[in-house]
Amino acid sequence: MRQTKYRGYDTANGEWIYGSLCKNIKGNYGIQVEQGEFKWKVVKTVDIKSIGQFTGMTDEYDNEIYAGNIVEYEGNKFVVQYDIGSFMLVRTDDETDMYSIFENCWNDDVYPMSQLYWENGCEENSLTGVTVLE
Repeated sequence: MRQTKYRGYDTANGEWIYGSLCKNIKGNYGIQVEQGEFKWKVVKTVDIKSIGQFTGMTDEYDNEIYAGNIVEYEGNKFVVQYDIGSFMLVRTDDETDMYSIFENCWNDDVYPMSQLYWENGCEENSLTGVTVLE
């Protein structure tokens, strides 16, 4: 079973935090983390634009891959996004950092992560040839 985990950028401390996604009654989002000697569960507010879900996969260097990550594959930059029921790599334009536009089709600009996993004979949950850049 795939691990459901999120990350978000804690602007107060200037660092990425990892855990469960939460939303309070005011509509603010946060990540629930364990803190301190007794591992108290606390919710830290994060920048909503930074929230990304763990894909269940790692790159070839064992770095976890999250929605929103910029990755490199076959010498090109891609953004990881969730669409049409799947995590996928969508090519970005190096000059503008804009995502390629697609409509329910697979082409050289869009790679479902599951396709890369099966076609490349990847081991465990690691994607061979994919490197997390940011």
